[in-house]
Amino acid sequence: MDAISWFDRNGQRLGTLGQPGVYTDPRISPDGTRLAVVFRETFARATYDVWIYDLKRGTGSRLTFTTAFNDNPAWSPDGRSIFFSSKRNGKTGIYQKRADGLGNEELVYESDQLGGGLDGLSPDGRYAMYMDLTQAQSEWVLPLGGGGKPFAWLRDSFKQDRATFSPNGRYVAYASSETGRPEVYVQTFPEHLGKWQISTSGGDQPAWRSDGKELFYAGPDNKIMSVDVRTGPGSFEASLPKPLFEQLLRNIGNRNDYAVSPDGQRFLMIVPAGNGAPEPITVVMNWSAMLNK
Repeated sequence: MDAISWFDRNGQRLGTLGQPGVYTDPRISPDGTRLAVVFRETFARATYDVWIYDLKRGTGSRLTFTTAFNDNPAWSPDGRSIFFSSKRNGKTGIYQKRADGLGNEELVYESDQLGGGLDGLSPDGRYAMYMDLTQAQSEWVLPLGGGGKPFAWLRDSFKQDRATFSPNGRYVAYASSETGRPEVYVQTFPEHLGKWQISTSGGDQPAWRSDGKELFYAGPDNKIMSVDVRTGPGSFEASLPKPLFEQLLRNIGNRNDYAVSPDGQRFLMIVPAGNGAPEPITVVMNWSAMLNK
């Protein structure tokens, strides 16, 4: 079973959200007040549903109610809607629903080729990035509105996934196995004008701070890594990665197992239930002498 817990930048556990269960794909809303996450009560239950949590009150409500496999939620830029992936009738589709739960789901896009689910939306709401598992796990872009056709943004013979747009929409961070192990890279978007390797000894699950000046990722040794980022007209600079803290993520191939608060000071992480800082142990010396008192 899993727990959703807050940690600070030093790895100190700050609190736990919701009940123990099976969780995947947490995403914090643009204003930092709500969480979208995939939940099922037990491993035995066959379906997943998207839930919305109020991070101030700690309360949650179910957003999807179908018997389908619903996952990979992503917030619209204004925080009013949730986009998510769902496998129905043998096809994977991208659906949209109001984050307050009112109204019906709306099918945005459906295809036999959309095998890997939704990665996220661009900050201007013009594009959705999704994985295509039928073509060496490549990254595709779906224009939202206007009837545009999807196009391949990253496609090669090696695994590429976990793509996430920068806050200004000009860059995309993603994981790629082109060196033989997962590493985090950044490329310009939509044109491929520049490419930079961010991690230096393996990395996965990149996440941006809301101002675009810091990039986080999960290292291979269970450390959450931080990279300072500077962007300008036609330029991109990244510092050497530095470790923040070590934490055992669930990490079973989901899109992401943690989410970062907009200011980059707290991390909402899916960890094994009961994991975290150990409880203090009190040692009593010469306890047998106390029995005579």
